[in-house]
Amino acid sequence: MAQRILIRRDEGGAIEGLPLQLMIAVIVAGIALAIILGWALSIRTPSTISRIEAAPDTVGVSGPVNQDAVKTVTITVRAFDQNGNTIAGIVVSLRGAGVVKAGTDAGDGTTDGTATFQNVQVRVPANQLTARIDVTVEASGFPTATDDILVVRQ
Repeated sequence: MAQRILIRRDEGGAIEGLPLQLMIAVIVAGIALAIILGWALSIRTPSTISRIEAAPDTVGVSGPVNQDAVKTVTITVRAFDQNGNTIAGIVVSLRGAGVVKAGTDAGDGTTDGTATFQNVQVRVPANQLTARIDVTVEASGFPTATDDILVVRQ
């Protein structure tokens, strides 16, 4: 006599278990996303010196072309961060056109983000029409930035 095998399919349990597994997966994914976004949004944007303002940006000197042309000027330097705010505590160095100077914005007794150099003698060498002063600005927590001042024989 042939035996009959009864196969019973219980598909109802699988359907009931699927939403529970899906809910657990969504909750775990949501928690993981919250952790990753919290970490990513806590990273600060690095500070940068976005702009240097050197005044005057061009200095005109007069004199014969075959001799050094010299002029005494006052140079003011300001540095601004990525938000447009002045940066206090800057250290400024000037090099070129016969100038080698360094100073801070505290040189005048205040840390207002402005470095002032008075009685600076700029020079255009004989037989040259221009010279350049390299302006380097450094500040704590910021990368070094540079600008220049053009010295032109008139």
